[in-house]
Amino acid sequence: PEAQREAVLLKEEAGLSLEEIAQATGTGRETVKSRLRYAMARLRQGLRGAR
Repeated sequence: PEAQREAVLLKEEAGLSLEEIAQATGTGRETVKSRLRYAMARLRQGLRGAR
């Protein structure tokens, strides 16, 4: 999902903190944490499938 992608890009590429991402996206810190957690789980699952 786009919201997860955005959170990952802001964290990994832009180097923003959770608070900064929350502010930039108009969401709460816990929402950002959740989006990052789900995005990383999907990435891991995709990488496992590629083996």
